[in-house]
Amino acid sequence: MKQQRGKKKAVSVVIAAGMLLLSLTGCGSREEAGMQAPSAESPQSDQEEEREETKEAVQEDGTETVEGTQGTEENSSAARENRRVVEAWAGAWIGRDGETIAAMSSEAVQEALQERELLFQEGDTYTFGWSSPWPDEDYQLEEVTDNSAVILYYARTSDPHVTVWRESLTWHSEADGSVVEAEELERLGYICSGEEYVRAYPHGIENTPMDYLGNGMGEALNQNAMQNKDNVSYSGLFAPETAVVQELNLLNNPEKVKVETVPDAQSDRVLIHITFTEDGSTVAVSAVCPYGEDGIWIVQDSGAKLE
Repeated sequence: MKQQRGKKKAVSVVIAAGMLLLSLTGCGSREEAGMQAPSAESPQSDQEEEREETKEAVQEDGTETVEGTQGTEENSSAARENRRVVEAWAGAWIGRDGETIAAMSSEAVQEALQERELLFQEGDTYTFGWSSPWPDEDYQLEEVTDNSAVILYYARTSDPHVTVWRESLTWHSEADGSVVEAEELERLGYICSGEEYVRAYPHGIENTPMDYLGNGMGEALNQNAMQNKDNVSYSGLFAPETAVVQELNLLNNPEKVKVETVPDAQSDRVLIHITFTEDGSTVAVSAVCPYGEDGIWIVQDSGAKLE
């Protein structure tokens, strides 16, 4: 039986870009038709001279677009409304807010989320998600276009460990809110191709939630590893090539993901080449050992791009 959405539309978003753009175009045409350019013989009025001076000053200043300003503002307004929809959804996802997720979902999306045991209904009450792993407050809006978006979540466990979840959304607007009509979640836990690598780490590692030196998890991970060196969850962190596989959630299969280290005597970093045999692409990262010679290795960027 399909779940009824009923009154649960909590986010109201109305996008009228097309209508407003037509209105602005009409105003521009009317203004052009209703104005007569001064003749070469007649001097401009003081108001016309002032407008010309203002226009020239703005063009030189560069702080405002003289032509097309209204269209730019309208595009920005639509972009803000799209972003509001995505942020409302992502915030509800991270906060395990089943009521908002159900309110924003079509019946088909509700059913799909229930089948995947993410959304649960008891009477008129909805709950969402599970305990661990689960994304925290860190997420990135990778793409936000008209009525579609891609969100990167960073799911954490108590190890601590981070895995990227990539979610794609499409929605449409109704009179009393926006309705998510399609949702797809990809949990990138066993990366085995360059394409998957780029989807998980489009901005590299450093200065993202995947950077264990910057996300506040490195010291705790090192401490847990030092106390559990024989545990398979931690033992691989003590060598750079296996630390890369584990921290970047690569498939642990040398036939599909080859990892080679290149020591650099001039640096405290070890350069690591990753080759994905499935599509022949390669990427270079580096690893550092910030917690002493006996500590774990932490993955960083090398500055090289995927090839």
